[in-house]
Amino acid sequence: VLFELKLIFPYSICPGAVSKYFIEWNQKWRDKNDHPFMFAWSKNDIEEMKLPQDWIKGVFEISVEDPLGTLMLVWIVGDAARAADDLKEEQVKIDLGNLMRLFIDPQVPDPDHLYRHCWTKDEFALGAYSAPSLKCTKETFKVTGTPLPNDANPRLMFAGEATHPNFWSFMHGARESGIREAQRLLDLINKK
Repeated sequence: VLFELKLIFPYSICPGAVSKYFIEWNQKWRDKNDHPFMFAWSKNDIEEMKLPQDWIKGVFEISVEDPLGTLMLVWIVGDAARAADDLKEEQVKIDLGNLMRLFIDPQVPDPDHLYRHCWTKDEFALGAYSAPSLKCTKETFKVTGTPLPNDANPRLMFAGEATHPNFWSFMHGARESGIREAQRLLDLINKK
């Protein structure tokens, strides 16, 4: 049964790409930096998105990282994240300024600073990210982390953020699942 579930459950996890950029201004442009900005585009806007020029349509949130200052975190998803990671830093700052002027306030200046690691270009991560789909059950991420053929006789083990039952899509979920599987291997070696 576990083998059959291993074949089915990955299809209930949505793989994708994500990039996170920090942006900062030298001067405050609003009284309080105390709430995030969420962006919603029409279905038509998304369907007609042309990359790389429309990459800002992949920004779904700009969250607050420093309530007393001017530092914010930009979340970019999907193919738009890959497109943004290919752009020069100055272009990204201009585009983010345009996005904020479009949705928030026509007086928002372009960010002065951009801090980023282009996760979709990182050879070890490739911007990988997982999220549950509507087909997920409470067992999905647990099953993806279960070894084959079974716990008692682990021959093939699985680690990574998509195998953590609680912290899927997070770096610490990937780390904890790696520790879990290393411990499983050590326990197996110590039994012999």
